[in-house]
Amino acid sequence: MVAILERSCPYTASSKPHSRSASTKACSTGFCRKRHCNERDGITEALICCANRYLQWLEGTEPSVRATYGHIEQDSRHVNVRCLVGGPSVQRLFPDWALQDGPARSWLWSSAEVVGGSIERAARADLIRIFERVAEAPA
Repeated sequence: MVAILERSCPYTASSKPHSRSASTKACSTGFCRKRHCNERDGITEALICCANRYLQWLEGTEPSVRATYGHIEQDSRHVNVRCLVGGPSVQRLFPDWALQDGPARSWLWSSAEVVGGSIERAARADLIRIFERVAEAPA
């Protein structure tokens, strides 16, 4: 199963009055924990961040993807969590990545476009193609 999620994370460095190093350390610790959980649960994932918004590709068995989505929904650090695309998958795009993360690529939307609603207006096929491009040319 594959799911593409979109969410806002108001706890990032740009929206809370704490130092970037404190935020980076917290994120780094969170990513380490998330990678460990993904490995344990058989989830592979890619995460794109732009303008405090995340696009997230989850892939794995249906129970694992649903459980991971449920954990994300319940996490108070995330708001406006939505599943934009969901369904069966023939093969994984990111079979070797417990968690790949990075900033939005130059060919993706700008911060202004994201804030202006580009994610909400994107078609299902466009969202899938974004992650296919990430898989073709990893950071």
